[in-house]
Amino acid sequence: MDRVVVGPGRALALRTLPAEPRVAALTHRGSYLELHRGYSALGRWIAANGWRIAGREREVFWQVDREAPETNVTEIQFPVARAAS
Repeated sequence: MDRVVVGPGRALALRTLPAEPRVAALTHRGSYLELHRGYSALGRWIAANGWRIAGREREVFWQVDREAPETNVTEIQFPVARAAS
């Protein structure tokens, strides 16, 4: 497993995520301090569109910049399945 150092004593592990048959995903641009807003929006979309969460959330860090956190890009994913009607 590769590691990317993002600061003193801080590293991200690089790994291949297992395939999921279907995910609902959202791209968050900005500081991690605001990431909860993306989770909230994605959760509302899932519920409003007849889906249910079917597994653990995943975060894909596409761009990480500690000096300019407003430029960070994180993808939030939830495995989903159709909600029972």
